[in-house]
Amino acid sequence: MSIRTRSICCTATLIFAWSSIAAPQPARTSGPDHVDITWMSISNMYYELGPLRIITDGYITRLPKGAFSGGGGGYATTSGSFTPDVAAVTRVMNALGGPSAVNLLLTGHSHFDHSFDTGTWTKLTGAPIIGSQTTCFQIRAEAVPANRCTVVNGGEQRVLADGVTMYVVRWNHSGDPATNPEQHNAVELSDVPRPDPATGGLRAGVTEDFPNGGGNRAFLFVVDGPQGRFSWFFQNSASAVDLTVPIVVNGVDYGAPLANLQRAMQQAGLESVDLCRTGRWCSPVQSGCAAIACIVAACSVRSPASPPTPSRRPSVR
Repeated sequence: MSIRTRSICCTATLIFAWSSIAAPQPARTSGPDHVDITWMSISNMYYELGPLRIITDGYITRLPKGAFSGGGGGYATTSGSFTPDVAAVTRVMNALGGPSAVNLLLTGHSHFDHSFDTGTWTKLTGAPIIGSQTTCFQIRAEAVPANRCTVVNGGEQRVLADGVTMYVVRWNHSGDPATNPEQHNAVELSDVPRPDPATGGLRAGVTEDFPNGGGNRAFLFVVDGPQGRFSWFFQNSASAVDLTVPIVVNGVDYGAPLANLQRAMQQAGLESVDLCRTGRWCSPVQSGCAAIACIVAACSVRSPASPPTPSRRPSVR
C-alpha cells in the first residue's frame, strides 16, 4: 500500500491503522485501485473512489457560538432558529466539480456541526443520504423527500459499487454521562422537527432539533482492487469512557462500539484496516496496531503495486 499526498488549502488530519480478528473473506469483485481522500474541515471528508463521490457530514455553514448555551458542553439550546448557508455549500460543491461530483452523503451523527447542511447537499446534488433516523427526520423538515434518506442502525452491509463494500458500525459519541450527557448520551428524535414559521429554520441545540442521533454511525470501507484489497475506517466522534458498553436507545441494545467494529471486520474478512480516521481510539484494540500518519489534508490509499496518479483537486480559497 502506498499513501500519496497532495497540497490543498486546508490543514492536517491524522490517520491510524487498526487491527482485529481475521475471518474468511467474501467473494471479491474487482473495484477501483485507489481512493483519494480530501479533508474539508471538522469531520467533512470527500472520497473519490472509481465512479463513487462520497461526502461524510459536509457541515459548511458556520453557526455563531454565542447563540448556544446550557448543558455540560454549552451547546444544549440556542437563542433562535437558523437556516443553512446555501451559498457557502454551493461554493464548496462547485470546487469539487459541481452537482455530479457528489453521489452519496453519509452522516456519522446528527449534531448541528455534522448534519446541519445535509439537506442542502442533497437538494443541490440529488445525492441519497445514509444516516440515523434523526438525520432523516431533519432533512424532511427541510422539505426533502423521505425516500432520499436511508436509516441505518449498525450492522448493515451495503455494496456501493463493483468491488466496494461499506459496513455500518454503531459507535458512541465523545464526552461522558457525568459531564456532558446532553451531547454524549444516545438520543434520537422521535418525529420530524417543526421549522420556525418566521424563518423556516431549525434550532441547532443538541437538546433541540439536533441530538446526536442515537450515538454515532461509523463506516468501514473495503475495496477489492485489481492489485489487491485495501480498506479504511471512518468515525467522527468517540469516547473512551464507554467503548465497551452497549449503546441502548429506547430499550434497544445496539451493541458496544469496539465489539461492533470487531464484528464488522470479521464479516469483511479483515485482520487490519489500512487507514483509520478516528483520532486516538486505536489503543483499546491495538493488537499489532501500527501507527501511520498522513499529516496532510489529502491522501490516497492504493491497492498493492498501484502506481500514483497526478492530483486534480482544486483549492478552495
